[in-house]
Amino acid sequence: MTDLDASAAAALEAARALYAGRDYVRALGRTRAAIEAFPEDAALWNIHGVLLRQLGRPTEALAALDRAADLAPDLPAARVNAANVLLDLGRVAEAAARFAELARHNPHSAAARAGHGRALLALGQANQAAVELRVATQLDPTVAGVWLRLAEATAAAGGAEAALAVLDEALHLQPDNADLAEGAAALMLRFGAADRLQRHLAAAEQRHEHAAWVQAYWGEMLVERDPAEAERRLRRAGELAPNDVGPPIALAALLSGARGKRPELDLAGAQAQARRAVALGGGDAARLRRLREVLGRLWDFEAIAQLGRGAEIGRALVAAGQPQLLLAQLPWAQTPEDRRELLAQHRLAAAPFEELAQQQPIRRRASVRGGAPIRLGLLSADLRMHPVGLFAEPLFEHPDRRFELHIYDLDPLPPDPLKARFAERAHAVRALAGRPPSDIAQAIAGDGIDILLDLGGWTGANRPEVLAWRPAPLQLSWLGYPLATGFAAVDGFICDAANAPENPEDLGVRPLVLPRSWVAFGRAFAERGAPPVQPRASREGVVFGTTSGAYKYTPAALRAWAAIVRETPGSQFLFIRPEAASSIFRSNVARLFAEQGVDESRLRFEAVSGPAYLQRLGEIDICLDTFPLTGGTTTLDALWCGVPVVTLRGKAFHERIGASILAGAGLEALIADSLPDFAAKARDLALDATGLARLRGGLRERLRVGPLGDAPGFAQVFYDAMAREMAHPR
Repeated sequence: MTDLDASAAAALEAARALYAGRDYVRALGRTRAAIEAFPEDAALWNIHGVLLRQLGRPTEALAALDRAADLAPDLPAARVNAANVLLDLGRVAEAAARFAELARHNPHSAAARAGHGRALLALGQANQAAVELRVATQLDPTVAGVWLRLAEATAAAGGAEAALAVLDEALHLQPDNADLAEGAAALMLRFGAADRLQRHLAAAEQRHEHAAWVQAYWGEMLVERDPAEAERRLRRAGELAPNDVGPPIALAALLSGARGKRPELDLAGAQAQARRAVALGGGDAARLRRLREVLGRLWDFEAIAQLGRGAEIGRALVAAGQPQLLLAQLPWAQTPEDRRELLAQHRLAAAPFEELAQQQPIRRRASVRGGAPIRLGLLSADLRMHPVGLFAEPLFEHPDRRFELHIYDLDPLPPDPLKARFAERAHAVRALAGRPPSDIAQAIAGDGIDILLDLGGWTGANRPEVLAWRPAPLQLSWLGYPLATGFAAVDGFICDAANAPENPEDLGVRPLVLPRSWVAFGRAFAERGAPPVQPRASREGVVFGTTSGAYKYTPAALRAWAAIVRETPGSQFLFIRPEAASSIFRSNVARLFAEQGVDESRLRFEAVSGPAYLQRLGEIDICLDTFPLTGGTTTLDALWCGVPVVTLRGKAFHERIGASILAGAGLEALIADSLPDFAAKARDLALDATGLARLRGGLRERLRVGPLGDAPGFAQVFYDAMAREMAHPR
């Protein structure tokens, strides 16, 4: 061995040691320096690519790994790693082709067979994937990741119980394999097997006493039930693994209120943990999405800019089997290309379930329509005191004898009064939380449902994948998700003329346009205890403000708000948000407004959370909407409390929700179609003190007597539209 060979080998071993200790950032620095000295060393390029992948930089990783494969065609590890990165990028077909070729040439390669199984699973071919992965475990039963993929494939093909049996088999064979034990904990958490996970962690704590992942999963499991203990566990995990990005991200989410039910927010602590995570590279797609959410709550756009492009993150989320995290991508979908990319990501998310539905068809009841009522099914985890429940209420309060309402309840929480009221008025209720999608679909089909409404999309505990089995002849999306979910079996998206997209292709499914507002509110919305309307919040300078969720904030919206304050003499801006309690949030906001020439003295903050914010809304004179993802419930709440809202109308549905609410209230004059128009409408309204006071004083009554407050009329229009769809299927 030459001195140069020895030096390259030493650099490689040093990088591998740092990789084993999860010190990915330092390891990457070591490989980068070594490659400069030894640019033709394939092994160095290979581990460099692996490190880039671990740090959530898949495009760079693929280039490095392809370089390694070019330098050493007989280095199969680089080809396997490159194919795995293609999966991370959502380029599933390319990855499957590469793995299939590797498996043909190396049929006894566990890595090739395992990779092919993973690709098949991503393509929705769960049964074939399980076969390949089972062969891989037989060729090499020591690789934890293969067992974990086999469990995932088994879950997709046969349900969570069968997958847990695979994990038990693997843990029995390798009781001391920490990687297997850690991965099993992740899958148990994903499967919702809380009791099984608790037993597993208790045993793992004895066997792996100082393992950071044990503390991290305890923390993840306890965020809802015991946030103080969850925080203690996550801090301990961070101490045990200071270079692991997972604990600081989870802790930042807990401290910021993005997860769990911590009594008081600690946004200063959240920012410290989030910035630590950014410095560590941000992690995989799911962690990046959570980290972006936390940083958005803090308005730390500098850190957000370091996390990478939304397209790559979204495709990686889908490849990781976490489409529920795609909603947070919407505020960043601002161009036609962004919107098309987001729709493509949703179609990728739907594909595995569509394949599974073909492999495991359900039994359908023969139709005997005659004069029987139309069976209208509502699939939702949110039929309670939640925006979905508030806007679904008119259908229950004003029934139509042509229809029967059937609830398919996916909510694991105990019922609240509104949910109980819905149950009393429904023809039937099925509690199906936690059931496999094929079982839910079979229950719906067995009930002979004629029209199925998906009310939640990829959010929370909702299960849009059920629609892949087409349990009902007519399937529609409504209310809870502002984009098509990607399933070909969805026949329409319920909207109105004001929020229907300019180009229907931006929606991804046929718009079903109601003849007036797509929503109306009922008794529960009106009885939430809002105070009397104040004709004017302030006597001197006007107070602009927002109550919108911080995840909707974008730099463009911030700059527009700040410019409006700057150009309106004596005006202020008020944030009514839980995050306002934090000095970090306030200082970030002040800095961003200062960049637009607005002094900190013109900013106000009210730290309010939950329904109590209705009591403070009247302190704002004029709300300025977020964009491109505009407000819905928050816009209606503002109007109900006498606060006019100025919105910027875009081209896609999610960019027009605010415009729909304002149109339903007869406030078309407050809908802008450009940024200059947005600013002009806000300033003109602010400078007309008499007109503003008159408008505020009449807003609540305007809502009551208009389409948004006409619950009986809305229910009639909605039921008529459903009857027409049944009579004239498309």
